[in-house]
Amino acid sequence: MKILGGINVAKNNCFAFSNKKCIALNQMYCRKGECNFYKTKSEYKNNILKSNEMLNKLPAIQLRYIIDKYPVLKNQLLEVHL
Repeated sequence: MKILGGINVAKNNCFAFSNKKCIALNQMYCRKGECNFYKTKSEYKNNILKSNEMLNKLPAIQLRYIIDKYPVLKNQLLEVHL
């Protein structure tokens, strides 16, 4: 975290930093100290790729269960996996 004039500055290289605010959390915790959600954009993309690899290995019935349980992910999962 950078300190500028005694004020903590947001980590603008974080995947969730957009339009001068955090799109993952309700507050800018990075301004108060370390944020547990902080990841660079490349770390975030790598995590997504790893998740997709794991999902691709699941049997179709398990993937269907995930889609039914988390409908917000339905379009994203259907595009990639079904």
